[in-house]
Amino acid sequence: MINPNNHDFHIIGHRLCPYVQQVVIILKELQIPYERTDIILSEKPDWFLKLSPLQQVPVLVINDEIILFESKVILEFLNDLTKNTLHPASTIDRAIHRSWSEIGSKILTIIAHIIYHDQSKSSFEISAQKIRNLLTLIGKECPEYLIRQKSALYMIDVIFSTIFRYLNVFNDATGYAFLDQDTLIYEWQQDLMKNQSVQEAVPDNYHELLAIFAHQQNSFIGTQISKSVPQKPKLPRG
Repeated sequence: MINPNNHDFHIIGHRLCPYVQQVVIILKELQIPYERTDIILSEKPDWFLKLSPLQQVPVLVINDEIILFESKVILEFLNDLTKNTLHPASTIDRAIHRSWSEIGSKILTIIAHIIYHDQSKSSFEISAQKIRNLLTLIGKECPEYLIRQKSALYMIDVIFSTIFRYLNVFNDATGYAFLDQDTLIYEWQQDLMKNQSVQEAVPDNYHELLAIFAHQQNSFIGTQISKSVPQKPKLPRG
């Protein structure tokens, strides 16, 4: 097993990217020292284009020479570095855990569609209903031990924390209820948003930065989030 304290880890990402957030959460949860550099996705620097095979974030650079890309690969690599695994102990439970985590990937795809493509309230509501349906499915069918409050995060928690962060902002901006209160999945959301690693994975002005980014895509949600932000700050360079 690699001793993470004997290696340099440099994560390259974007301030708002949920997949970068997932990597940062794991780094913090496993107490792995790291350096972080954020880039502007619309103005990717030449050094990044040469570094990243797919020209996407996140990218993990190890010891200034080894390049890892694709968030799932990076997450599993980091998880394997220490004994404090973010997966359940049994093989069957790990498989169940990964299956339900894939629904999180589907929800993130829908969220991206909301930000980049849903330009009307009606199209937003269609996408929002798809998310609500998937969350309802999880609440009804997912084994409770996967989402019930735990002493430490699982990988599924890492993935869904980035989803719940988006949905909190969307709900504040539109009033759309993605979750019913007094349900187990709602309690799960509330618990994850209190986690220190989850909170520290984004800048303090995440809400405002998301408002600017989404507004630049000319989407319905971008307009709504912008209305909920008192004053629009300038988007940081990087």
